[in-house]
Amino acid sequence: MNSWWRRARASLRLRLLMGMALAALLACGWLAWWQHTRLHREVWQALEEALVDTAQLLAAQVAEDSTDTLLNCSSLAHVLAAATAAPISARIFTLDKSSVGVRVTITDARGVVAYDSADPTIIGQDHSRWNDVLRTLQGRYGARATEASAGDPTTTVLHVAAPIRRQGRLLGVLTVAKPVAAVAGITAAQRADLIRAALVIAIAVTLMALAAGWWISAPLARLTAHVRRTAAGVRETVPDLGDGSLGLLAQALAELRERLEGRRYAEEYVQALTHELKSPLAGMRACAELLHEDPPIEVRQRFLTTLRGEVERAQALIERLLTLAGLERQLALDQAEPVALADLLTAVAERLVPVAVVTGVRIEVLAEQVAVLGDRLLLGQALGNLLQNAIEFSATDGVVTCQVSRCDGAVRVTVRDHGAGLPAFAAARIFTRFFSLPRPATGRKGTGLGLALVREVARLHGGRASLGNHAEGGTEAVLVLPAV
Repeated sequence: MNSWWRRARASLRLRLLMGMALAALLACGWLAWWQHTRLHREVWQALEEALVDTAQLLAAQVAEDSTDTLLNCSSLAHVLAAATAAPISARIFTLDKSSVGVRVTITDARGVVAYDSADPTIIGQDHSRWNDVLRTLQGRYGARATEASAGDPTTTVLHVAAPIRRQGRLLGVLTVAKPVAAVAGITAAQRADLIRAALVIAIAVTLMALAAGWWISAPLARLTAHVRRTAAGVRETVPDLGDGSLGLLAQALAELRERLEGRRYAEEYVQALTHELKSPLAGMRACAELLHEDPPIEVRQRFLTTLRGEVERAQALIERLLTLAGLERQLALDQAEPVALADLLTAVAERLVPVAVVTGVRIEVLAEQVAVLGDRLLLGQALGNLLQNAIEFSATDGVVTCQVSRCDGAVRVTVRDHGAGLPAFAAARIFTRFFSLPRPATGRKGTGLGLALVREVARLHGGRASLGNHAEGGTEAVLVLPAV
């Protein structure tokens, strides 16, 4: 529980979702409470409004039957007795009504009870202190709500009074009373409907809040994942988060990353280039010093050949390093077109035939006609590097086999030699910049940039590159690219 709570506190998305859901639930709870209070008040208001009309009508009837000095309640008493005795069968929405539910009390001008439709024994009692009677006698609107059982709101009875006037003279007060419990069924049904509606609204609003929270936090999660992948060394474009604040933040982070990476990248390359150029520069300096001593012609020719080789080596190193640096800075291809790999591989192999003939190596190409979407020049460079490596590490009079085939929706290019194979210590570093193994024929190392370039070309094309020992001897380089 504690670990879950710590994760919840640490997760911005979870906190946002929980906060919005809680706010939605509180809002729905408050709305339900407000509507319940309003419903209770409006039911009482409707009930009281109906009782006002009833009291006024009955008071007018009593006044019509009375004289200027004497109340006459007999006619109303007969009518109420007949109405009370008559059966009623009425279905009012959820309310079943079977009898008259009002009580009528008449008091004289002093507030003394002259008639009561429910309890004749209270005739003669003084009701002048009850609010309904007192206020009506004072010329105001008289009404009261009284609990039949003290402390039990469900027994509340609502009393509404109307004055009985004859020729402008106040003869008495007629009060109509009705228990609130008579409409409790209506209130209960409305309350149940309100609770159901509140629950539905609460669920709907909570789901909407969760969806809105996810919609708000999803871009943050995407940006966080991008930053983490970038920190892990994955090169990718910044996610498109629109033109809002998050989009501007993502672009700012991308610019900051590029500046920091550019500075670190330049430092690493300057250090690497300086280290790798030490050897050819030292060779050139030694040759220059020896040539300065005016050696014999045959020695001079040998030093000049060595000097030219070191210059070519330094030039090749710089050119390849610049090419690789440009590839490593790219996040995607500038342009792509369908490239027939079989034709491309055949052309690369034919270009390297003179190199292979010198060492007695034979090149075999077995290629299906498959195509990939990419940069023809870069793919040609990558295939050339793989093929040249295989030639240089192949056994004398050996065979280098090149194959292009379709496999599981991708294009698979394999270049295999029949040499001594890859040493165990080199397996993990073979694609590292400047790592190179001595060639069997000359003992010299290459620039150590060819396979690094192959790896970057594969990445830009959405593929991968690998190199390892073949089960039947030699090494096998594999380049897997998405098929068109």
